[in-house]
Amino acid sequence: MTILIALSSAVCWSVFDLKRKQLVEHIPSLQLSWFLALAVLPLYLLLNALSWPAWPQSSYWYPALGSLLVSTLAAVCFIEALRVGQIARLVPLLALTPVIAALFGFFWLQQSLAPREWLAGAAVVVLLFLLNGGGQDFQPGPGATLMLLVALGWGSGTVFDKLALQSASPLLHALLQTSGMVLLLGVLIVLRRLPLALKALRQQRAALLLAALFFCAAVSLQLLALRELHPGIIEALKRGLGIVGALLWGWLFFAERIGRQQMVLAALLVVAIVVLVWP
Repeated sequence: MTILIALSSAVCWSVFDLKRKQLVEHIPSLQLSWFLALAVLPLYLLLNALSWPAWPQSSYWYPALGSLLVSTLAAVCFIEALRVGQIARLVPLLALTPVIAALFGFFWLQQSLAPREWLAGAAVVVLLFLLNGGGQDFQPGPGATLMLLVALGWGSGTVFDKLALQSASPLLHALLQTSGMVLLLGVLIVLRRLPLALKALRQQRAALLLAALFFCAAVSLQLLALRELHPGIIEALKRGLGIVGALLWGWLFFAERIGRQQMVLAALLVVAIVVLVWP
């Protein structure tokens, strides 16, 4: 059952990737991140009001703060990367996320890595290199650096989340993280004196609400699964389906050309990720 929950979360994340790619063409990256966080806040308030969870223990706050900071940075970098680059070319870079989650899990959760897992991690890096051109003509394309920051943020953030969930319920953690993201992004918008793009928001309100629903479902299901599964397994499922989804969305909605070699390498990449994190 937990694997099914994690798979459902991965599907929601993939659709959410698509909706963000579509929305960022109309709403600037930072404002879009803030709108999405603000849109899901009432949903989490309602869910917590219905369940009435206990207040977190004191040990919750340090990993929760770490998760908030890296997740907020990753959310903004992800949307900006999609704005400047191709979804099918950039999202495969997130295959590094399970590698990062496995390494952080080793240092923070004292979960050792077997030789098989180290070899699979090296295979992920090599396949990423080949997927983005490889050889002397290697050009990762616009947005690659931003997407690598996203991989770092999401990989470490999943481990922070698992630590935080030892002291709080998943729904309350989601509410506190979302509230913190709304506050942090709001302060950044004010300090940078950015316009709120309200006209674009009104024009895209239906798409924004749909994206918010998938966002809420993806996060909630992931946190539920994370209580029992290794962070690397969660990230492997997300990235595996995310790669397949990115190729599909890029081809269907953005006229991005997907070559046979790219599809083969993406399939091998999914296999390497599964080998890396599967028990």
